[in-house]
Amino acid sequence: MKRLCRLIIAAAVLMCLPIMDSRAADSVSIVSDSIDNSSAGDCVFRVYAHGGSGIMGFRLHFDYPADKLRPSAAGKGSITANGTFTDNIGVEEGSFDILWNNTEEVPAEGELAVITAEILRAGEPFTVDVSFSQEDTFNEKYEDVVFVCEPVNTADKAETGSSVTDAGSSAAALMTESVMKSAPEGELTDARKQELLDRANDGIERATGEKDHFADFDELCGEYGALLLGKLPEEAEKLPTDLSAGEIIAEVLTERGEAEVTADNAGAVTERLEAEGLDSDYGRYINKDDIAKAYEEILEESGAEMPKTAPSEHGKADNLPYIAAAACIAAAVAGSGILLYYVRRRKNAQK
Repeated sequence: MKRLCRLIIAAAVLMCLPIMDSRAADSVSIVSDSIDNSSAGDCVFRVYAHGGSGIMGFRLHFDYPADKLRPSAAGKGSITANGTFTDNIGVEEGSFDILWNNTEEVPAEGELAVITAEILRAGEPFTVDVSFSQEDTFNEKYEDVVFVCEPVNTADKAETGSSVTDAGSSAAALMTESVMKSAPEGELTDARKQELLDRANDGIERATGEKDHFADFDELCGEYGALLLGKLPEEAEKLPTDLSAGEIIAEVLTERGEAEVTADNAGAVTERLEAEGLDSDYGRYINKDDIAKAYEEILEESGAEMPKTAPSEHGKADNLPYIAAAACIAAAVAGSGILLYYVRRRKNAQK
């Protein structure tokens, strides 16, 4: 009888081991802002982590009703400010993932992500379910970190009178980026510019409570260009090529027979980076002086050596005016010498 009791106790302990292990793992609460669905249009909501000691990587999964919500972009939060942050928004309708990892652990307390989306049906409540991938969620010891995820709910904030003024500048930045990414290529009509301006201002007002954030479309473009400028060094290094951004810049300069990036040749560098996969918005919305300075800093920090190649056709073409001028001068000198020779010879013959 005693032996049977021991066997029962041992079996119970073994059955409880997985539960004990999961409780032993670090646990982090994942919560979000409610989504303002008081009217159709752009909105912003934030995802937060609370109560964990630290994380070095995670994957969050979101399921949403595609007939009521259309996510457009995800941006970094205070926790994910450093490291690699990616999403697959737009790949599959009704769901998306956010994947982040870093080279060191950071405290799991604060903002994980800022997400922009479009409300398709005003006043209709819905829920966004949030889950996580355990194999992609860990600390610096590569131990499991368990995310306890709560769903994202909606709230008619016009009806409740609640405020979202604590959303902060990152929501405005993400809304600016989301709106401008939707702008078509080529010259924009005045009507299209006004539409983009109104979308940006309305979205920022919904996220932060601030009215008329941008005075005009030029100010919106300037802000977008500044955001792109800050991201340029990181994005240039992510291009699907074997060369670093610095090596690409060095190659372009060598082909042109030039030693540094200037406003005059920055366009050629941008064209090469775009051919390697850089978004065309970088060259479109960052002014030439600023992007030239950014390229020069990338080149200096990379330590890339200028390749030793023969002068390009571009370099030769630039020197043609000088070569022609030198040839003309030489011809004139030679002609003068010949004329002087015949004059002297004629004078000697007359004597």
